[in-house]
Amino acid sequence: ALKYQPLPRMWGLTPIPSVLPVVMRHSEKGRGSRHVFLLSDGIPMDMGVRSSELHGAVTKARLAGQKRGVNLSTLLIGNSTPPGLADIMYGQRRWARVEDNQFSIFDELVDLVGRTFLTHLRRNG
Repeated sequence: ALKYQPLPRMWGLTPIPSVLPVVMRHSEKGRGSRHVFLLSDGIPMDMGVRSSELHGAVTKARLAGQKRGVNLSTLLIGNSTPPGLADIMYGQRRWARVEDNQFSIFDELVDLVGRTFLTHLRRNG
């Protein structure tokens, strides 16, 4: 019998501008619909790098992935990313926001995946 074990809490800075291009390139190797779901707690950060460069790197990775047929949907946890900046980095209507509550996060993630799947069906069905 399987025993439930909660996942460990993670903490640290995630280098989204470094990781996202790799994930998008890796995802383009898949078959069928290729989609990346990004969970983020806010604005990309990297010590010693200007924030405008980081925002530009995220936008560039998203657009490059889209050109190669990989889409990105983002779930932002918390309120640290202004809506206009989220539109630029993650694409208009391609992101959702949720409060920092594990039940809200789960519900919103399921909703985001469901909306994305329905959009895929409408376009390809």
